[in-house]
This record gives sequence, C-alpha cells and structure tokens, in this order.
Amino acid sequence: MSNDAEKQNIYLNKVVVLFRSQDRYADAITIAQTACTQAQQELGPQLPFLAASLNNLADLYRLTRS
Repeated sequence: MSNDAEKQNIYLNKVVVLFRSQDRYADAITIAQTACTQAQQELGPQLPFLAASLNNLADLYRLTRS
C-alpha cells in the first residue's frame, strides 16, 4: 500500500465532492470512477478508500439517476 496512492485517492474524492457541489455531475462521475479504479488497483478492495469512492459514485448515480 502506497502512502502516495492514499493521498491521491483522498484528493480525487475531494474533487468529486467539489464538482458535486457545483452541479458538475458528469465531471464528478468521471473522477469518481477513476477514484474507484485507483482504489481497487493500488490500495486493494479491503480498505475504506474503495468504500468511500464507491459511496461517492453511488450518490452521484442516485442524484442523476444514471
């Protein structure tokens, strides 16, 4: 597990929250998908990073009914 990967995932999720607050849902979904992929590949599925990323993505899908 990389500390840099953890920081990157936290940053990506913060960008998702920012874009969501600006109603930039399409951009937020793209970044949230990237955060999920990054968390799975670099941090592993057992860590809370993946759960946070998936939660953000699910919330965006709920808001946009995608």
